[in-house]
Amino acid sequence: MVLYDAVCTADEARELLPRVAAKVAEDMPSADAIVEAERPRATKTISKRALGLLKLLGRRQCENIIRQLAAPDVSTRLSADFDGIVLQLIESGRWERKFGRTRVFDMVIAAPEFMKTIALSTTEIETAVPVDRFQIYDRLTLSNFHVYPFFNRAHAVRGREASRVDVGTRLQDLGRLRFLLRTSLHAKQIGTSRRLCMFTPLDTLEGFRLGFYFAMVCRPLKVSSVRGPGGYGYDLSQAEVSFEDEYGTLDARMSVEVFRRSVEDPLQKAYTAGLSDLLDLEGYKGWMLVVAVWFFADALPYVAFAGFLGNDPAISRYSALAYINSVRKIEASEYRSRFASLQPPLANVVGIGEHFYYKEDRWPDKPFKILIETNMKNLSFSETLRLGISLNEYQEFCVKMRGLFNMRADLEALYFSPNPEDDFSRFFAEETA
Repeated sequence: MVLYDAVCTADEARELLPRVAAKVAEDMPSADAIVEAERPRATKTISKRALGLLKLLGRRQCENIIRQLAAPDVSTRLSADFDGIVLQLIESGRWERKFGRTRVFDMVIAAPEFMKTIALSTTEIETAVPVDRFQIYDRLTLSNFHVYPFFNRAHAVRGREASRVDVGTRLQDLGRLRFLLRTSLHAKQIGTSRRLCMFTPLDTLEGFRLGFYFAMVCRPLKVSSVRGPGGYGYDLSQAEVSFEDEYGTLDARMSVEVFRRSVEDPLQKAYTAGLSDLLDLEGYKGWMLVVAVWFFADALPYVAFAGFLGNDPAISRYSALAYINSVRKIEASEYRSRFASLQPPLANVVGIGEHFYYKEDRWPDKPFKILIETNMKNLSFSETLRLGISLNEYQEFCVKMRGLFNMRADLEALYFSPNPEDDFSRFFAEETA
């Protein structure tokens, strides 16, 4: 939180932090001396605290974190109005004294526009409906926010608003969460790789932790009790659930509170089959949409919300999207053998040459196709005329994609890989700590 607060509130921190981190990354044993030499440049308390934390990271040999902080996009800030979908709403006491509120919440929302989950505090947020009445899957329209993609956080400016919008049907919301879909196999590889820097740059126990959020279409296989923290008896507040999808199994922790909130959701009454106890989940025969979060260095993910889908006929489509969204690219022959029977064809999958690629909803078709075919080459004016595309449109799209690839190095590696499945495994290998 100190690093985020510094970048968020102080211009000098935005300039100092990446530059000093770059120096430390090149000479880790001299971290203390480097930071002390730069300390006189920090005039604000928050900047000094951030430099102090950088020195501590150097002492602890946290090279991966320091190299992340040295990236130029640490201080990138987007002024944006955007839509989001509520994934978690957690009461927090961090800001109550400062803002004099009786109830303050930290909120995680899925932001399809950024292909990310974004965290924000509800302090002084302007809403027509009290925040404590927000529900999972509520769609929000947010305005006057600064988004810091590196930290996966949104910071509100004067006149900030978050207006509550009707939720709509469950399937529509599942469609909006397409960018979070993962298979059990790929979610497990990412979660255990310690390469969560693409999804949550820093591990911190201070304040609200963000992690790798993903959605999985699956069935519950087994529910097991969890031993108490002291090793004696059982922790009655949670259980360990084994979920199965078409690609394998994944174990996750699920709390009684999350289970109750999920089954009591009025949109799900028709699909829960009368479930009333977390341990009874083992007998549920329908499909589920499990939204889970994997925190850095944790052995298992935690279920944030469970959607009950019954025997929905569209499950196979979302299962296919989960696979292609994970690897981003698949050979045309393999795609046809696996998914050709899906009708109508998947709108987010585009055939280009000898491969099929995953394309986000907001990416225009023609610029995306040309970008893939040219390996992000800069086109001349005459080339764009020949291809029937606006030079400005293509260049603007390339700039956005380069920014995205800077934040998600895995995506560039997969889109331009001759063998994305193997490269995915290498990129998220467990030993890349």
